Amino acid sequence: MQNYSNTKGKHLTLIERWHNRKPRSGNQIARLLCKAPQTIHHELKWGRVQLKTKTKYSAEVAQASYDTRRRHCGRPSKFTKVLNALISKVVREKLSLEVFSQAFPSCLFTNAV
Repeated sequence: MQNYSNTKGKHLTLIERWHNRKPRSGNQIARLLCKAPQTIHHELKWGRVQLKTKTKYSAEVAQASYDTRRRHCGRPSKFTKVLNALISKVVREKLSLEVFSQAFPSCLFTNAV
């Protein structure tokens, strides 16, 4: 029987990553933190640091790797720098939306029928 819940809270916090520093097996760490063994396996894999003669786990490296992966999640924004500059120009010059739509028709994200 499993002693963990994998519906929520799959991500480890930095505090939980510090528990991985002691020499324990992945299954022991999983039981201690009430996480799935596969989560711990991935965590140990992502947090490895290559030293001169051996590979060691680092909680800081694991957290940095996690943050990098999370930044790339989700849908990219349609609000680009060019669109931001155009909207700022319209607001500064107090142009109406009609003037903006006629001047920059390619910037509108509407579906014309």
